[in-house]
Amino acid sequence: MNEREIQSTSSRKNTKSFIETERAASAYATQVAKALWGQDISSVQFRAGRQAVVPFERRNDPDAQRPDAVTIDSGWRGLTVIEGQNEQNFAEVFNSLEGVK
Repeated sequence: MNEREIQSTSSRKNTKSFIETERAASAYATQVAKALWGQDISSVQFRAGRQAVVPFERRNDPDAQRPDAVTIDSGWRGLTVIEGQNEQNFAEVFNSLEGVK
C-alpha cells in the first residue's frame, strides 16, 4: 500500500468508529430519556466530556495544574433504538441509581 491508500483506510476506519460510537451514545441517551420522561419524547441530546490528567513527567510537581475539562454538546437528534434493548429493564436499573431522581 502506498501512503495515500494507508491514509484512506485509516480515515474509513475512523469514520466507521465515529458512526458506531455516535449510534451507541444516541441509543443510550434515548434509553435514559425514556426512563426519565416516558415514551412521549421525540429527540435527545447528550454531552461528551473528557478530563485530562497532569502529564506524567510533572506528576510529582506540587504546582502542576490539571488541564481543564473539555465538554462537547452533541446537539439534538432523533431517537435511536438498537434491536434487543429492553427499555423496561433499563429504566428499572437506571432509576434505581442513587441521585437519578
